Amino acid sequence: MSKEGSNKLYWIHYIIMLALIACGWLLPAGEVITPMGMKAIGIFAGLIYGWIFIDLIWPSLLGLVLLSFTGYGKLTDVFGEGFGSEIVLLIIFFSVFTKWLEDIGLTNSIAQWMLSRKILAGKPYLFLFVIFLVTYVVSACVGIYATIFLMWLLGSPRLLLLDEPGVGVDPQSRRELWRMVQELSRDGMSVIWATAYLDEAERCARVVVLDKGRVLYSGTPDVFTGRATGRVFLLKAPAGTHKRELARWTMRPGIEDALVQGSRIRLVLAADAPEYLRSGILAQGGEAVPPRLEDAYMSAVGGISQAPSPYAGLYAQRHLAGEVSGRSAENDGCEKGTQARATGTPEADDTLASAKERGMPSIEADHLTKKFGDFTAADNISFSVLPGEIFGLLGPNGAGKSTTFRMLCGLSRPTSGQCSVAGMDLLTAGSEARARLGYMAQKFSLYPDIPVVENIKIFAELYGLSRQRRDKLLPVLSGALELQDFLHSRTGDLPLGQKQRLALLCATLHDPPVLFLDEPTSGVDARTRRDFWKHISAMTAAGAAVLVTTHFMEEAEYCDRIALIYRGAMIRMGTPDELKAACTSVEDPTLEEAFIDSIEEYDRHNPQ
Repeated sequence: MSKEGSNKLYWIHYIIMLALIACGWLLPAGEVITPMGMKAIGIFAGLIYGWIFIDLIWPSLLGLVLLSFTGYGKLTDVFGEGFGSEIVLLIIFFSVFTKWLEDIGLTNSIAQWMLSRKILAGKPYLFLFVIFLVTYVVSACVGIYATIFLMWLLGSPRLLLLDEPGVGVDPQSRRELWRMVQELSRDGMSVIWATAYLDEAERCARVVVLDKGRVLYSGTPDVFTGRATGRVFLLKAPAGTHKRELARWTMRPGIEDALVQGSRIRLVLAADAPEYLRSGILAQGGEAVPPRLEDAYMSAVGGISQAPSPYAGLYAQRHLAGEVSGRSAENDGCEKGTQARATGTPEADDTLASAKERGMPSIEADHLTKKFGDFTAADNISFSVLPGEIFGLLGPNGAGKSTTFRMLCGLSRPTSGQCSVAGMDLLTAGSEARARLGYMAQKFSLYPDIPVVENIKIFAELYGLSRQRRDKLLPVLSGALELQDFLHSRTGDLPLGQKQRLALLCATLHDPPVLFLDEPTSGVDARTRRDFWKHISAMTAAGAAVLVTTHFMEEAEYCDRIALIYRGAMIRMGTPDELKAACTSVEDPTLEEAFIDSIEEYDRHNPQ
């Protein structure tokens, strides 16, 4: 080819390369790939074309570096928040992927194919760049399941150990994760799955049930579940009375477990429960149902704790004395209502309703928006939480729940909108205002290298508690949260469940009128979850306002109202009954089914 023709071909290749990059910026995104992902793919398509046809190595390397620094190198930006991998993983994938190609004999085949077409002529480095690009695409497709996929790339090991992989993962992602593990198991891999979620354990071929270092059972789940046969009932509860009925049944002798399921209360009777209790349930319209693994587990560990929560009395002493509401003249009437609600009597709801009518919102979000560059993490979020109310924020991972939390707590400045807690903007308020709220972070954030009791003392001092008050509260709260035996243990050595107990104790040590709980029961066993919510309900019974996030949908039934956050927007808000009633695709849906249905409906009407 003449020099003139060669130059013309060079510029044709150069124009094609620029066109590929432009397509990434101009073409619309699909349902799977985000707009930022389209830009990244366009850039990479252009760069690899330049590597192959016109030897533009240095501009390509510079482009790759710029992608990393400008955020395009984050795989979460390419395929959405649910995938969770960063560009650092490319180094791992690059080495693993290359080794796998070599192990299965594809390395020589690919190299010979490229040489036969003279693609590698004079460019011995190109093969590595091609593998690096393939690595990027593969890792983007894997996302949060990178660990499992890496194991598969390394040659399908015989044993896979998963230590609570579902902790902090939303229901949709947990289902997908479980599907992937089942496929690996069907291919011959042995999987050991450690979990505190009994619905996950129920899917296993065999289970080992542990409690306080003891083996309670080892064998197939159905045999263990069969121990509760004939002792599980579903009882219809009138709309709006679920929390009251749940509180009433929880305190009845002979009841080992009680929780809300759909529009009904699920009850587990003790093996020695009196016959009149069973007859009474049936007389009220209850029906016997097959047991679940969680029913048998709750029975095996002795059932729910029916001891009253000390938080009701502690909060009542301070809040009803006027320290929070400033209404000391109304204390007598409020005290009666607080005691009534704590025991689940009808007077409780009436007193709380009147208190809400009189009081101002304890937490208020007004068109909160938070942007990080072009990415909107929270978009126009508005809600309010009244004294004595539990308000739940639900949503998939990366939906914007924690971002909203941080803005309300004064840890992050909103791009636009306003927020207040106890009538104050925490971004501008002093430390005295911040002492009026309690915050339990999603990630354990206490000092790991000191004893448990020292962490408690530090928080007592930070919140201004006197030594006498601290010494009085310590045995009461540590006993209620079952931390007595761990007070002198190194904090970092605590099991996950005990760490969560300690975090809750430190967040509530000063009886805050406003409480933020970011996934407080992540990785906590079923019995402890029931205890947590008993304490939280006791705090709200005395007038505290609680904002909580959770991925455990049965827990969300404890909330008075729920906001569903998805893709940074609040797509639905209402009571648990209202959210379940909006789900028409399932008869008598659970809150988890309503949660998934709402997200799928939003995706259908608002494709990305």
